[in-house]
Amino acid sequence: MTSLENRPLPPASLIERVAGTDNADWFVHSGGLSVRDIRAALETIGRRPEQFHHILDFGCGCGRILVPMRAELPQARFSGVDIDDQALSWLRTQYPGLDLRTVDPLPPLPFPDSTFDLVYCHSVFTHMDVGYQDRWLAELRRVTAPGAILIVSFSGAEAFGKLREQWNAAGVDPAPIAAQLAQDGTLFISDDGWKDGPFPDFYHSMFHTAAYVQRHWGGFFAIRAHLPMGSLAYQDFVVMETLPKEPMAPPAAIPFPPLEFRKNVGPVDLAFFDNPSGELVFPEIPPESYARVFDFGCGCGRIARQLLQQRVRPERYVGIDIHRAMVEWNRSNLSSVDPRFQFLVHDVFNLGLAPDNSRRDFAPFPVGDEEFTLVNAHSVFTHILQPAAVSYLHEVRRILAPDGIARTTWFFFDKRGFPWMEQDQVCLFVNEIDPTNAVIYDRNWFMETIAALGLTVVQVLPPALPGHQWTVFLKKGATEEGVADLLTAEASESLSGALPFWKTHLQKEFRQQLQEMSRQLLAQVEENKQLRASWSWRVTAPFRAILTAFLPPRTPREGRSSGVARTGRESA
Repeated sequence: MTSLENRPLPPASLIERVAGTDNADWFVHSGGLSVRDIRAALETIGRRPEQFHHILDFGCGCGRILVPMRAELPQARFSGVDIDDQALSWLRTQYPGLDLRTVDPLPPLPFPDSTFDLVYCHSVFTHMDVGYQDRWLAELRRVTAPGAILIVSFSGAEAFGKLREQWNAAGVDPAPIAAQLAQDGTLFISDDGWKDGPFPDFYHSMFHTAAYVQRHWGGFFAIRAHLPMGSLAYQDFVVMETLPKEPMAPPAAIPFPPLEFRKNVGPVDLAFFDNPSGELVFPEIPPESYARVFDFGCGCGRIARQLLQQRVRPERYVGIDIHRAMVEWNRSNLSSVDPRFQFLVHDVFNLGLAPDNSRRDFAPFPVGDEEFTLVNAHSVFTHILQPAAVSYLHEVRRILAPDGIARTTWFFFDKRGFPWMEQDQVCLFVNEIDPTNAVIYDRNWFMETIAALGLTVVQVLPPALPGHQWTVFLKKGATEEGVADLLTAEASESLSGALPFWKTHLQKEFRQQLQEMSRQLLAQVEENKQLRASWSWRVTAPFRAILTAFLPPRTPREGRSSGVARTGRESA
């Protein structure tokens, strides 16, 4: 163990950034306590710090933990990263042998894959929203070796309890934020004491439930232990392990869902579930948007299986569906290919596919805000009634990253062609027993609804056949006028029951028939002209005259015209 006597101390301003106070004694004392807490966390899984060789201090600041940890483990190699270059500059001058890297607020880290076997992180994920956290969780998975241990703190029940006390003392009701934390599993507060502070705008206050960490962070790592108040008797510690990083399975090794499940989701041909070329599943969506995919209505894994084969495989995939047996099949057969692909049961009622589920027709998505760069909802809104559709559009916006894309499909009709419909009636149905069998929405209602929710149409793919599903790509923001037109007058021909289409279609077909008849008639006239001009026609003229004198006159058959075409044949 290296002596820490007479160790240099950082300036008070740097101490306050990492310790919450400029008290130098607490800075030194808390550093020793954190080393003790990390050792205790490792002991819960039967490990000791001395067993590790390359250790990363993720968010090392000015060395509150890094310096005493390095002194306790002189045999290990240490690296430290932080966004605070001022803190690292001071640390470099005092400890020139340390590997210190200034990093950006978002990945990547300047290290190769599988570099570290131990990572500890105190009070970093307590200041990032879910979008930042997911990016860093994926990056930490990349730079840690299989079997590596990660010890990460988060603001759990104790920290949130202190927040509630503060709000109550200030005369502010904490019930709304408590309800949000209970519902979402996360609570990000941007209007806090870090506002206009020394750190970037993204750096604020974040709280988690233990259940969320278990479920959500468990999609990146294996959760080995949860230690309430395990870090400085305030923040919680979670101990995680990096799982073996299996190579991408070849297409033939990924199972196809059974026929009984494929029948539930539409086409049964295996080609609709296959992506042997590894191309982008949705060519309209750029590669970077596949980083984190939420598949609303994943079914038996049609899209998931293709994404597993895609060369640009998502860092994270979450698929939800109401059909429990299909979700279980996905877990057993697709999650085993890549554990980052997670499948969850969405417990809402459907008469045909989920009659045993709870009787509700809506449930919030079991993920945090702005977590996903791509939300896919194929053939889902085509089977959801209006109140639930509005709620789910709100959920799509909630989980969509700032630059994320939502791919949705819909049946549309033009309500103006149904003047007997009431003002609040915006749907058509095809099945009186189960209206969700197919739900067709008024296009103008759709445009008004997404505008009210703060969503924008960025691209529209009309159906190949009128009345089939439209593909509508959404982002956050206001819809541009030119794009909005794709769902109005210019696209009316593809709407269900659109009279302009059928009128145009029949007129086109009739014109084609007339053109073909005219072509045949002109060809026949030209043929007759050539015949009359021929030598044989002139030579046989006397014989035709004698023959005609002996034939009785012909009368047209009843109901048949003696028009030009018939006269020409007789003359010939």
